[in-house]
Amino acid sequence: MHHDPAPRRQADRVIAAFVVSCICVAAALALASPPAHAMADRQADPAWIDRGVPRVDRSALETRLGRPFFDIPAAARWHGAEPIPAQNLRGKVVVIQTWSRTNRLSDRVLSDLADLVSVYNEKDTRLAVLAVHAQAGAQGVPAYLSRRETPFPILIDESGEIFHQLGVGTRPVNIVLDKAGVVRHVGLSQEGLAAAIEELMLEPYEPPASPAPANTGASRPVPSTGAFPAHEGEVRGALDLRGKPAPPLEVGQWLSPAPRTAGKVVVVDFWATWCGPCIQMIPHMNNLARDFSDDVVVVGLSNEDAGTVRNFMRQREMRYPVAIDRQARMQRAVEVRSIPQVMVVSPDGVVRWQGHPGRLTNDVMRQIVEASRGQG
Repeated sequence: MHHDPAPRRQADRVIAAFVVSCICVAAALALASPPAHAMADRQADPAWIDRGVPRVDRSALETRLGRPFFDIPAAARWHGAEPIPAQNLRGKVVVIQTWSRTNRLSDRVLSDLADLVSVYNEKDTRLAVLAVHAQAGAQGVPAYLSRRETPFPILIDESGEIFHQLGVGTRPVNIVLDKAGVVRHVGLSQEGLAAAIEELMLEPYEPPASPAPANTGASRPVPSTGAFPAHEGEVRGALDLRGKPAPPLEVGQWLSPAPRTAGKVVVVDFWATWCGPCIQMIPHMNNLARDFSDDVVVVGLSNEDAGTVRNFMRQREMRYPVAIDRQARMQRAVEVRSIPQVMVVSPDGVVRWQGHPGRLTNDVMRQIVEASRGQG
């Protein structure tokens, strides 16, 4: 019996194409896979994990795994120590511990950290520990520390910028960097922290042949328009719109009386009820709304549902208009990637300031108000 070879040849071609596709997919997956140590860090021993870290905080921290830690802001205040340049930490395993004297866990966390430091000092190994205090309760830190021994530098995040970049609240949490300054572990228990340090101590480290060239362009001040504040530094966590027209303030629903914004400076605060740093900034936003009530409208804008925000407002006093937009239209227009995030718009519709609300001081606000006179 004669068989037509065409179907067989077609089947062979299909099988061959399938095999080639599988090989290509496997190769692509191999190229896309992170190094073995990075995978291990993302899938750390469950016994190492601090189960008490809030889910939102852990999610924010885990986005930093495998990435270099950011530079400490120059505005942060060091207590009992001189500022430590990042290059002085290279070649060391670094533990960054957040804490707040307003959180009841901090006493135990600092004591455990002191014990850990004493053990490693005895071993004469290369370990650096830095404890970073939250903006909340910062005024009482010197008095608090005068009653206890802390054998490691303390950094006070008075502007809230460090906690803002980390995306965490006042619940203590640790971040572990390897000798190259890369984030390798986050949110570990005391036992997990000790194990991670031991593991990273064994890793070899080769200093870079030459330092990377400094990027001076990002920090060069951009000339201001008139008497408005100069656009200094970069905008983190959002699209930089300073000096450009602001997107429209699109609101799905006002949860308080809608304000009259004509002729006023408008401060839009992108926030959420689950965001610890946002909640810490509410008293500051209340003060701005009070101190500049004649010239400024502060608006708290969330993309959560009305019920969630209303329940929160019953527990927290927010003395400025609050609105929601489930479609997050303005948030998407500004490309907000981290909150809290504030945008200040002058009466002519131009963005005059952006950044963390903790850095929006009364002096900056007053300068914007004065420069806006006559625009309405």
